[in-house]
Amino acid sequence: MNYFSKPLSFTILIGTFARALSVLTDYKSEAGDEDWIYVECRSVCEYVCYKPSPESHVDALSEHVDVINAIPWHSLSRQDLHQTPQSSKTEIDRALVSAASAGSGSDNLVPHARLKQRFRDYHKFGKSDPKLFTWSCVDHCKYSCMHHVENERKSVLPVRQFHGKWPFKRVFICQEILSSVYSLGNCLPYLIFVFSSAFWHIRPILRLLTFSFITVWIASTVFHCRDTDTTMMFDYYSVLFGGLMNVAASSDAIFFHTKPPSRWRKILFSFLVLIWVSLVSYMTFASFNFFMHTIATIIIGVSGTILWSIWYLLNRDSIRHAWMMAVGSISLFPLLIAFELNDFPPGELGLADAHSFWHLTSIPVAVVITTFLFREAQRDRQQKKA
Repeated sequence: MNYFSKPLSFTILIGTFARALSVLTDYKSEAGDEDWIYVECRSVCEYVCYKPSPESHVDALSEHVDVINAIPWHSLSRQDLHQTPQSSKTEIDRALVSAASAGSGSDNLVPHARLKQRFRDYHKFGKSDPKLFTWSCVDHCKYSCMHHVENERKSVLPVRQFHGKWPFKRVFICQEILSSVYSLGNCLPYLIFVFSSAFWHIRPILRLLTFSFITVWIASTVFHCRDTDTTMMFDYYSVLFGGLMNVAASSDAIFFHTKPPSRWRKILFSFLVLIWVSLVSYMTFASFNFFMHTIATIIIGVSGTILWSIWYLLNRDSIRHAWMMAVGSISLFPLLIAFELNDFPPGELGLADAHSFWHLTSIPVAVVITTFLFREAQRDRQQKKA
């Protein structure tokens, strides 16, 4: 037993530490959201989409108080201006109107020029709304602004993230088409299991676990295809639920599987559901805290992995397929760490980033876990007959 338990514990420890480190040192900056061209363009988008104006009034945008006030002039310096390629410095409508920030001196003067020409360009994004399903005028305009900013910057500056995401190329209505397709690929093995005859022979807790995994991957498919507040909450909440059901199933396998139903089993399950309801309620009505969600997901995920590993150590001599769930759970950590710590933007096609490869490499893990569920269904059926 010692020959395996030590490396297993070491793997879990290193995986947990590295994943926690990746969260604490997360460099997925949303600096693109603060890019002055993007903020300026986004402000025009909101004005054009919410308050449509005739073409003859486009120039008036540069004088409109709402649009001007939405631009963070006091956070901009001459460095911002110098980062802009020469192509966007044409048709200067007025001289630079500068104002020094308090105590910043002459090196941080605020650019306030070329508005009319730029606003004419940004106005086109709002007017070119393709009216795609689920995409509003503002959504499409912000998407166009994002790529406009990257086209302006990419010759001299690295790609940055907007709203925590790389600037992907949209495919019809899908923002991250490959992550969405790969998420569906993770869901497929569980769907095959559900529609097989073996599914109805497996014990109820593993049936619920299967449905929770299906929900997780469907939510991921939808969220990566179309990022909205609703799809984001669906994705985040389903991940928490799937993790807690994994803890419930592994706990049941260790403590209750060979015993008659008891109140302790019900208490444990009720407690885990209460944790999920509490987290969801807080994130819905109090604060949608991304850091808290990540920490909770890590703790829940590591707990499930440890419990399945303990179950493996207790049953490896009597159950030949016991290794599958332990290996499936443990293998997710190095894959996640490899791509999350080595994040990279999408290439020239704008489709595949590190996160999409994480979803691709997790498909074999889904196959291993589903195979385990098939074997458990066979074992449960034999036990019922006996």
